[in-house]
Amino acid sequence: LLPTMASSSASAAAARTYIESTSGKYPALADSLNALLDLYDKKLWHQLTLETETLLAEPAFTSCPSDVQIDLYQSFIKDFAYKLSSLKLAQITAVLSQQHAQTEPRSAIAFLQSVIALLQESKEPPVALAAPILYLRMQIASLHLRAGDERKCKELVEAGQAQLAAMEDVDASVHAAVHHVASLYHKVKQNFAEFYSSSMSYLSYVTTDALPDDACLGLAVDLSLAALLGEGVYGIAELINHPVLRYLHNTPSAWLVDMVQVFQEGDLHAYDALCTKHAAALNAQPLLVSHASKLREKITVMCLMSLLFSLPADSRCVSLSVIAERTKLDTAGVEGLLMKGLS
Repeated sequence: LLPTMASSSASAAAARTYIESTSGKYPALADSLNALLDLYDKKLWHQLTLETETLLAEPAFTSCPSDVQIDLYQSFIKDFAYKLSSLKLAQITAVLSQQHAQTEPRSAIAFLQSVIALLQESKEPPVALAAPILYLRMQIASLHLRAGDERKCKELVEAGQAQLAAMEDVDASVHAAVHHVASLYHKVKQNFAEFYSSSMSYLSYVTTDALPDDACLGLAVDLSLAALLGEGVYGIAELINHPVLRYLHNTPSAWLVDMVQVFQEGDLHAYDALCTKHAAALNAQPLLVSHASKLREKITVMCLMSLLFSLPADSRCVSLSVIAERTKLDTAGVEGLLMKGLS
């Protein structure tokens, strides 16, 4: 990756000093750090990459102060960065920046920007660097959002989406990064339909087994709410059939599974029954309370759609009285509903 950073005896000695010093300060990491040093000395770069990723996931390491994690890159990984694939380097440094991002997002941004600069200084062709740099820019976009700079996040996300659309044979992790950060932005802006679309796209590039259980639960709740509240979001069978919803089972939010199912079926009577049964849970969701009239309008439209699609394709004629009975509307309300459906 970076021929100008070729290891020398001096850098090797510095790496050994760092490992020995850090092992002394954090005995719980000693075995893992010494395993890294052994692979480094043997120049087994692939195995060293795998062992580094294992270390990054260890609780003993993730609980260390954020400067320890950044130092691992600055004092050790950077020395053999040219032996890593550029995307793998981007992924490792993104993980290393996460704890730093919780308290000092601006510092984490500067760190990731320095990694981008390092990649750009390499002799790799631009086409080979496009994906890893895009991946890092999406991490930076999420940090801007965390820091409250929604405008910069939006700018980076929109540029990333345009770049991704023009690329071919892109690693799934890069697709996931773009869609994930887009979903984070839309969640903050309460763009329900856009959040739903971005999150479902994100889930098409990751598996729920690869995500923490609490992240899956939170995503399941947010997606369910977005499916209910998103304007123009009517076909939600993909969500209903996705394994992410199973994380709602046996939780206080389990009622959302029934609610989403009712919307998909367009069953207005079942919706009313659920609203009564889960009134306390519904009232505890400010978004549902503040959008109650829109929810009613949406389930009524879906009720009409369900009625029409239940009829044979060659005889979809139905009287206003039948529609009124199914949708609980009077004649004037049915006429308004039909105008809404036609629009």
